This record gives sequence, structure tokens and C-alpha cells, in this order.
Amino acid sequence: MEFNIPIPFAVLDVQVILRDAAAVKDIREQITKYGTKFEEEIEKERNEIRNANQELARQRTILSPEAFAGKRQQFEQRVVDVQKLVQQRQQELDVSRNEAMNTVNQAYMKIVSDIAAERNLALIVRKDQTAFSTPALDVTKEILDRLDKQLPKVKVAEPGKDAAKSKVAKPGKK
Repeated sequence: MEFNIPIPFAVLDVQVILRDAAAVKDIREQITKYGTKFEEEIEKERNEIRNANQELARQRTILSPEAFAGKRQQFEQRVVDVQKLVQQRQQELDVSRNEAMNTVNQAYMKIVSDIAAERNLALIVRKDQTAFSTPALDVTKEILDRLDKQLPKVKVAEPGKDAAKSKVAKPGKK
């Protein structure tokens, strides 16, 4: 059985959308700012740990072995707490980034669907999944232009607050 039915389709370069969309660039900038703020916080904690370690080394000769062991245990717990803080901050950044990107993805998928309907396309394939396509089939620029017009910016929830708060477990709690 042979089918000679033309199937109207188009090609979309998803990587261009994820790289060049105004909303994605805006999200990247906001996440970078939050990341820088967290790095400053973590660096302050690390400096305090270095100072505490130096103080602990200095006290080793003047404290009894039991007292030193207690201080050492407190110091080690502080190190663990800072490591947990680093992981928590990274999770919070990831949650905020993912929530913002979900907003972009929803708008993007609606635009793809709209273009498919407007052009009576049966299929829109990803460019990275095709061996060859002519430029005339590419709808990337049209999708990107519509996305930039419809969604130029996305507010990223402040990591650790807003909606992101409920999705990240706090250290020490389950």
C-alpha cells in the first residue's frame, strides 16, 4: 500500500528559542543576580569557618582534650551546616529557575500550537532531529518574535521565598 499524501510540516530550532528569547535572557539575568547574592553569603560563611578553624588550632594547646574535642565537634557541625546551606541555596535557585522557565515553555507551546493551526501544519519537528531541511520550512524566527512580543520578561520568584519556598526542604527538616 502506497501513500502519496503530502503532509504539511515545519521545522523549529528549539536551541535558538532557549538561547535568544527575551524572557529566557531576562530569567538568566535574574538568576545570576540571585546567585551572586548567595555566593556573597556563602563566602562570608566560609570566611567565618576559616577564622573559627584558626582559632580552634590556637586553642588546642590551652584547652583540655575534652574541651577541645567539644569545640572541634561544634566546628565540624558548623562546616556541615554551611555545606547544607550551599545545597539548599542551589536547590532554591533551581526551583526558581524552573518555575520561570515553565512560564516560558507554556507560552512557547501555545505559540507553536497557534502557528500549526494557522498554517494547517500536521507536524512541527525539531531541527536537531532532522538530517536536512530547507530554510523555507523553518518557523523559528516567527515563534521567537511572537514569544518576545507576548512574553518579554518573566519575574523569577526570589529563591527561598514566594512559591519556591514550598518546594525546597529546609536543612534539618524532612
